Amino acid sequence: MKPGQDPHEIAANLSQKPHRILVSIRTRGGTAKTSEITTDTDLDSSLVNYHYKRLMEASLIDRIDEDQDDPMPREGFTYQITDRGKNVLSAAQEDYGMDPLGGRIVRQRLDDLEARTEKLEQENNQLREEKTELENQVNELEGRLDDMRDANSKLWESVQNMK
Repeated sequence: MKPGQDPHEIAANLSQKPHRILVSIRTRGGTAKTSEITTDTDLDSSLVNYHYKRLMEASLIDRIDEDQDDPMPREGFTYQITDRGKNVLSAAQEDYGMDPLGGRIVRQRLDDLEARTEKLEQENNQLREEKTELENQVNELEGRLDDMRDANSKLWESVQNMK
């Protein structure tokens, strides 16, 4: 990312994590504290701080705390997305059709569906095994019933012969 680089070029080379940071700031009205961004993106604050530097070097965000020499506030410094940052997000939206937070939601839904499908397949396999076991038991009982009918017929014949 270079300051004079075209927004579409930056968008093409922008990795998912800095993109998620930009989306988080834009979604929060254009400014956000580090703690809010880490919550939105599920990224560690040290990783977010690493990406801040690159995003500021490319003029995509600015730190807007009043006294930048103060020690770090409890919730972290406040950052604002620049017009250039908004242009990069727009270019990414045009070029790729989805922001990373939206992509993460879609990925989570797909993962949830996959997990549910796997669980249903396991339940289906278990039910098939139970069905097979019950069919075996039914066959065994039918065999016993046939044996009992045969024995009953022989007994009846024996009784008839005794008369």
